[in-house]
Amino acid sequence: MDTLGNRPRLLKEMNRAVVMRTVWNDGPISRTDISRKTGLSVPAILKIVDGLLEDGFLREIGEGESSGGRKPVLLDINPKGAYAVGVELTPERLRGALVSLDFEIVARDGQSIDPESGYEVILEQIVLLIKRIVASSKVDSSMILGAGIAHPGVMGEETGKILLATNLKSWRDVPLGEDLERRLGFPVALEVDARVLALAEMWLGGAQDIKNFLSVDVDYGVGSGLVLDGRLYRGTRGIAGELGHMVTEADGVPCACGKRGCLETVVAYPAIVREVTRSPSPAVVELAGGDSAQIRIEHVLEAAMRNDSVALRSIERSARTLGKALGNLLNCIDVEAVFITSALLRAGERYFLPLREEFGKYFLLPEEKPVRILPSALGEDSEMLGAAILILRELFHTQGRRALQVRGERR
Repeated sequence: MDTLGNRPRLLKEMNRAVVMRTVWNDGPISRTDISRKTGLSVPAILKIVDGLLEDGFLREIGEGESSGGRKPVLLDINPKGAYAVGVELTPERLRGALVSLDFEIVARDGQSIDPESGYEVILEQIVLLIKRIVASSKVDSSMILGAGIAHPGVMGEETGKILLATNLKSWRDVPLGEDLERRLGFPVALEVDARVLALAEMWLGGAQDIKNFLSVDVDYGVGSGLVLDGRLYRGTRGIAGELGHMVTEADGVPCACGKRGCLETVVAYPAIVREVTRSPSPAVVELAGGDSAQIRIEHVLEAAMRNDSVALRSIERSARTLGKALGNLLNCIDVEAVFITSALLRAGERYFLPLREEFGKYFLLPEEKPVRILPSALGEDSEMLGAAILILRELFHTQGRRALQVRGERR
């Protein structure tokens, strides 16, 4: 009976989401054109649009061209109609931004963190970061639908919990979503960082017209987000995309997950730094302030930009190992494109050329059916934007009931 009783409300929310998606995709647009594109009747569209205007999610922006009668009034997304916080959590830093309904950043903040400090310390740092961002934005808290958190951990079926974060000390079975919701008072959505990047590519980046693609994040770890038929794939157990823990060297370096020779032990930033530190060049040591123990990935990248052979060799090894892994992987999942997000993109073709060469050796149809391997064009804010999309996308889908109800209770 509950299901039947909720059907009118569900249908209403579905229709609102359809209208929001249509305006997002095709706006500025008239009510008549929304009716034509959605198949909903004009009276239904008039009622839905009135509600969305009243809620502040849409706005009228002027008149369009007449086709013989009165000039139509055009509708568009109201940038100030709703906001979400997007947070990027890595083992080294915490960055956050308040993002408007048109996916523009209106306030931001960040700080370094200590991965050894433990869950409670970092939890409090996230809470304070979000509160600082909201306060500095001067946006009324009733306009904030929630916060999305992009994190480097492993998630299972429970979307509010992180099962394991190998790069963050003692993070096992931590209820980060629940803890943040209790302290902040609004909805919180968690997602693995690489999947968040896939969302950003799908909504704002180069994958807006691609149904099947892989987003790969090479950072302090290695992860991937897989989109199949236009939907983010999380897998049966919620662990799809853990590319970094594919074993590529059976007798390789121990990984924090407990295995040896995982891909991230060869490809990620710590692996690159470790290789350079074994026999650093004078240029890298100089960039690290004369102390080889202080070498960081930014020093390696800067040296590579200066054509330092040691730095370039370590970056090439990372690229070739990733190319081999992707070639094997794509023989199984068969997607149209791969988007790479990483600071290593600064090396340009000195990174991509060996990656693509190695990929071609292992992919089954490198010439007959080539795969596009592309740098993400979203820049350094992509994770924060993608995290905010976890919340803002709810206005464009029927899953938005929870956030909308919370906002409605505050009005």
